[in-house]
Amino acid sequence: IQTLNKIVIDKLWNWVITTLSIAVEKETVITLKLKLQNRLGLLYRQQGRYEDAIQLFIQLLDLQKLHLKEDHLDTMETMNNLAEAYGMLYQYDQARNILQECLEMKKRILTIKHPDTLLSMHELAWILMCEEKYDIANELFNECLQMRQEILGPNHLDTLLTMTQQARLFCDSLNFQKGLPQYEYCV
Repeated sequence: IQTLNKIVIDKLWNWVITTLSIAVEKETVITLKLKLQNRLGLLYRQQGRYEDAIQLFIQLLDLQKLHLKEDHLDTMETMNNLAEAYGMLYQYDQARNILQECLEMKKRILTIKHPDTLLSMHELAWILMCEEKYDIANELFNECLQMRQEILGPNHLDTLLTMTQQARLFCDSLNFQKGLPQYEYCV
Protein backbone atom coordinates (compact mmCIF):
# COMPACT_ATOMS: atom_id res chain seq x y z
CA ILE A 1 0.00 0.00 0.00
CA GLN A 2 2.85 2.43 0.81
CA THR A 3 4.34 1.86 -2.66
CA LEU A 4 0.93 2.50 -4.23
CA ASN A 5 0.55 5.66 -2.11
CA LYS A 6 3.97 6.86 -3.27
CA ILE A 7 3.08 6.24 -6.94
CA VAL A 8 -0.23 8.08 -6.58
CA ILE A 9 1.40 10.98 -4.73
CA ASP A 10 4.20 11.22 -7.31
CA LYS A 11 1.74 11.21 -10.23
CA LEU A 12 -0.46 13.79 -8.52
CA TRP A 13 2.64 15.86 -7.76
CA ASN A 14 3.72 15.84 -11.43
CA TRP A 15 0.21 16.76 -12.58
CA VAL A 16 -0.01 19.67 -10.11
CA ILE A 17 3.38 21.04 -11.18
CA THR A 18 2.55 20.72 -14.88
CA THR A 19 -0.78 22.47 -14.39
CA LEU A 20 0.79 25.23 -12.31
CA SER A 21 3.55 25.70 -14.84
CA ILE A 22 1.00 26.47 -17.52
CA ALA A 23 -1.12 28.78 -15.38
CA VAL A 24 1.42 30.82 -13.43
CA GLU A 25 4.60 32.82 -14.01
CA LYS A 26 7.92 31.05 -13.54
CA GLU A 27 8.87 32.68 -10.21
CA THR A 28 5.46 31.98 -8.70
CA VAL A 29 5.67 28.37 -9.87
CA ILE A 30 8.95 27.95 -8.00
CA THR A 31 7.44 29.38 -4.81
CA LEU A 32 4.34 27.19 -5.12
CA LYS A 33 6.43 24.13 -5.90
CA LEU A 34 8.48 24.72 -2.76
CA LYS A 35 5.33 25.07 -0.66
CA LEU A 36 3.89 21.89 -2.17
CA GLN A 37 7.13 20.01 -1.51
CA ASN A 38 6.89 21.06 2.12
CA ARG A 39 3.29 19.79 2.29
CA LEU A 40 4.36 16.51 0.71
CA GLY A 41 7.10 16.15 3.32
CA LEU A 42 4.52 16.73 6.05
CA LEU A 43 2.32 14.06 4.47
CA TYR A 44 5.24 11.62 4.45
CA ARG A 45 5.89 12.41 8.09
CA GLN A 46 2.24 11.88 9.03
CA GLN A 47 2.33 8.51 7.27
CA GLY A 48 5.35 7.50 9.32
CA ARG A 49 7.62 7.70 6.27
CA TYR A 50 10.25 9.64 8.19
CA GLU A 51 13.20 8.76 5.95
CA ASP A 52 11.28 9.96 2.88
CA ALA A 53 10.28 13.13 4.72
CA ILE A 54 13.88 13.79 5.76
CA GLN A 55 15.17 13.32 2.20
CA LEU A 56 12.51 15.65 0.83
CA PHE A 57 13.06 18.31 3.53
CA ILE A 58 16.83 18.25 2.91
CA GLN A 59 16.31 18.73 -0.84
CA LEU A 60 13.74 21.42 -0.14
CA LEU A 61 16.08 23.33 2.18
CA ASP A 62 18.72 23.46 -0.54
CA LEU A 63 16.17 24.81 -3.02
CA GLN A 64 14.76 27.30 -0.53
CA LYS A 65 18.20 28.65 0.32
CA LEU A 66 18.82 29.10 -3.40
CA HIS A 67 15.49 30.68 -4.33
CA LEU A 68 14.17 32.25 -1.10
CA LYS A 69 17.26 32.81 1.08
CA GLU A 70 18.26 31.13 4.31
CA ASP A 71 16.36 33.53 6.58
CA HIS A 72 13.02 33.25 4.74
CA LEU A 73 10.08 32.15 6.89
CA ASP A 74 9.39 29.13 4.67
CA THR A 75 13.03 28.03 4.97
CA MET A 76 12.84 28.22 8.76
CA GLU A 77 9.55 26.28 8.72
CA THR A 78 11.23 23.53 6.70
CA MET A 79 14.09 23.45 9.20
CA ASN A 80 11.54 22.89 11.97
CA ASN A 81 9.82 20.15 9.97
CA LEU A 82 13.14 18.44 9.23
CA ALA A 83 14.09 18.54 12.91
CA GLU A 84 10.75 17.00 13.88
CA ALA A 85 11.27 14.16 11.41
CA TYR A 86 14.74 13.51 12.84
CA GLY A 87 13.21 13.53 16.31
CA MET A 88 10.68 10.89 15.31
CA LEU A 89 13.59 8.64 14.32
CA TYR A 90 15.36 9.31 17.65
CA GLN A 91 18.12 11.19 15.84
CA TYR A 92 18.20 13.82 18.53
CA ASP A 93 21.63 15.28 17.74
CA GLN A 94 20.53 16.28 14.24
CA ALA A 95 17.18 17.54 15.48
CA ARG A 96 18.75 19.57 18.29
CA ASN A 97 21.37 21.18 16.04
CA ILE A 98 18.79 22.21 13.45
CA LEU A 99 16.39 23.55 16.08
CA GLN A 100 19.11 25.55 17.83
CA GLU A 101 20.08 27.17 14.53
CA CYS A 102 16.44 27.78 13.61
CA LEU A 103 15.63 29.25 17.03
CA GLU A 104 18.54 31.69 16.83
CA MET A 105 17.48 32.77 13.33
CA LYS A 106 13.88 33.29 14.45
CA LYS A 107 14.94 35.26 17.52
CA ARG A 108 17.01 37.54 15.29
CA ILE A 109 14.47 37.94 12.49
CA LEU A 110 11.06 37.56 14.15
CA THR A 111 11.90 38.39 17.81
CA ILE A 112 11.66 36.13 20.82
CA LYS A 113 7.92 36.68 21.31
CA HIS A 114 6.78 35.64 17.83
CA PRO A 115 4.60 32.47 17.83
CA ASP A 116 6.90 30.79 15.27
CA THR A 117 9.91 31.47 17.50
CA LEU A 118 8.06 29.98 20.44
CA LEU A 119 7.24 26.90 18.36
CA SER A 120 10.94 26.30 17.74
CA MET A 121 11.67 26.89 21.42
CA HIS A 122 8.99 24.34 22.38
CA GLU A 123 10.34 21.79 19.88
CA LEU A 124 13.90 22.25 21.13
CA ALA A 125 12.75 21.77 24.73
CA TRP A 126 10.95 18.58 23.65
CA ILE A 127 14.12 17.22 22.01
CA LEU A 128 16.17 18.05 25.11
CA MET A 129 13.56 16.28 27.24
CA CYS A 130 13.82 13.21 25.00
CA GLU A 131 17.58 13.30 25.55
CA GLU A 132 16.89 13.38 29.32
CA LYS A 133 18.50 16.82 29.64
CA TYR A 134 15.75 17.77 32.03
CA ASP A 135 17.21 20.93 33.57
CA ILE A 136 17.89 22.62 30.23
CA ALA A 137 14.58 21.41 28.79
CA ASN A 138 12.71 22.73 31.83
CA GLU A 139 14.33 26.17 31.48
CA LEU A 140 13.21 26.35 27.84
CA PHE A 141 9.71 25.07 28.64
CA ASN A 142 9.45 27.70 31.42
CA GLU A 143 10.51 30.51 29.10
CA CYS A 144 8.21 29.30 26.33
CA LEU A 145 5.27 28.79 28.70
CA GLN A 146 5.60 32.25 30.24
CA MET A 147 5.68 33.93 26.84
CA ARG A 148 2.84 31.84 25.43
CA GLN A 149 0.70 32.68 28.47
CA GLU A 150 1.51 36.37 28.04
CA ILE A 151 1.01 36.49 24.27
CA LEU A 152 -1.60 33.82 23.57
CA GLY A 153 -3.31 33.53 26.95
CA PRO A 154 -3.36 30.75 29.53
CA ASN A 155 -5.99 28.62 27.77
CA HIS A 156 -4.66 28.77 24.21
CA LEU A 157 -3.97 25.35 22.70
CA ASP A 158 -0.25 26.10 22.19
CA THR A 159 0.07 27.29 25.80
CA LEU A 160 -1.63 24.14 27.07
CA LEU A 161 0.58 21.99 24.84
CA THR A 162 3.71 23.49 26.37
CA MET A 163 2.26 23.07 29.85
CA THR A 164 1.44 19.42 29.12
CA GLN A 165 4.92 18.72 27.79
CA GLN A 166 6.47 20.35 30.84
CA ALA A 167 4.22 18.23 33.07
CA ARG A 168 5.47 15.17 31.20
CA LEU A 169 9.04 16.32 31.79
CA PHE A 170 8.35 16.59 35.52
CA CYS A 171 6.87 13.09 35.58
CA ASP A 172 9.70 11.66 33.48
CA SER A 173 12.19 13.13 35.95
CA LEU A 174 10.13 11.70 38.84
CA ASN A 175 8.89 15.09 40.05
CA PHE A 176 5.22 14.12 40.20
CA GLN A 177 4.32 16.91 42.65
CA LYS A 178 5.03 19.50 39.95
CA GLY A 179 3.72 17.48 37.02
CA LEU A 180 0.32 16.43 38.36
CA PRO A 181 -1.09 19.95 38.94
CA GLN A 182 -0.11 20.98 35.41
CA TYR A 183 -1.78 17.92 33.93
CA GLU A 184 -4.88 18.62 36.00
CA TYR A 185 -4.97 22.25 34.82
CA CYS A 186 -4.75 21.18 31.18
CA VAL A 187 -7.63 18.74 31.57
